[in-house]
Amino acid sequence: MSILQPFRMHFPNWADWIVLIFLAFAAPLIAAGMQSLYAVWFCGERGYQALVGGPYFGYVEKPGLTTLLFVFHICSIVGTLTFLVLLPFRKRPLLYWRIWIGGIAILTCYFITIQKDVIIK
Repeated sequence: MSILQPFRMHFPNWADWIVLIFLAFAAPLIAAGMQSLYAVWFCGERGYQALVGGPYFGYVEKPGLTTLLFVFHICSIVGTLTFLVLLPFRKRPLLYWRIWIGGIAILTCYFITIQKDVIIK
């Protein structure tokens, strides 16, 4: 068994949709986490001062249920775009994993760019 074998395994038809939905929703969350790590390690911010997702997710004064609903709403907007990009490739698992990872990289770069624009201005 090769290292890529699990990525080539095909899910049942009903599971394809569920996997795509979770992947699409997870992409902006992972990108926001990576942007936050970038802010802590490379920009010299302290861990408690780093904004998860930068200004794209907004500034949170008091975290709570409304914050979770807001993050869910923002992730569903970006996740819908990610889902639509992944949808034509749902029958090719290895390809949609690569596209998903590329989407996370693009979103991370976007979040970092937004953060730098806000800090400079």
